[in-house]
Amino acid sequence: MVKLLETVLIVLREYPPFDALCRVPGKSDDDCEEPAQESVKKRYEEIDALFNKYDAQVNAANLANPKEGVRVLPFKEIKRRVERAFPRNSQEIPKQNLYINMYAEFVSRDDMKNLKLSTERPPQNVEALKRLHLPQNTLYVSKKSAVIALVDYKTSNLYGPQRFAFSEKVSKLIWEYIKGNKLLETDKTSGTLFGKSGMSTFVGNMLDAIGQARGNEGAINVLRKSYVSSEMDKAGAGMTADERQALAFHMRHSVNTSYKYVRDLAKDGAINVQRLRREVQPTG
Repeated sequence: MVKLLETVLIVLREYPPFDALCRVPGKSDDDCEEPAQESVKKRYEEIDALFNKYDAQVNAANLANPKEGVRVLPFKEIKRRVERAFPRNSQEIPKQNLYINMYAEFVSRDDMKNLKLSTERPPQNVEALKRLHLPQNTLYVSKKSAVIALVDYKTSNLYGPQRFAFSEKVSKLIWEYIKGNKLLETDKTSGTLFGKSGMSTFVGNMLDAIGQARGNEGAINVLRKSYVSSEMDKAGAGMTADERQALAFHMRHSVNTSYKYVRDLAKDGAINVQRLRREVQPTG
């Protein structure tokens, strides 16, 4: 079922007569607001939400009961090796050093690609973020503060826009990196933190440099697997099967994977994993 829904989404998104996301060159804003176009977009969003539910349930079960695969180092060890291989000094902050320190606080998928930089005041909460209707993920920065606003990520249909503040230590590191590399938007720069391309190749090279095997798994998945495994170990073996399933669901699919965040999210019940399991019976 997951593969079938994924195929339907690709057709709705990529076949020009459908063009669910209105990305065909030459279309105007008026064209994208036509009733027929809006109808296709609405159907796409409904199917996308259903796809994410199926995919979430299947993968949460896999995470709660992991199969043998690539052996990953504990995340603390990966972070230590990256910082040792790419040390910061008074002249520069290596991109790898900044990335792993940001990742340690904000565990994401490929959400740092095309991450727009802004020196404006950040939204103070999620409700304020929703009112902004941001077109892309944005990092609000100052000398001592960095807040990431996520509006475009894989499971946004489940969790909606999200806002996360980095610690002052990492915020200062981000600011130094931005100033040192002159990344704020000008006529010659895009105004993004790590550029517009995906981060997978960069992360793969970083993992290769520290001796972390990847096998056939994607580089970012290996890094996330390391962090999630470490955080699941923190949860301990005293959890019930349902509690572990709920925790695994959020760790696999929420945009931030830290144990404290996910534990609170599961307690809050914003996503009722047990109800979802009854509603969605995955078949493949």
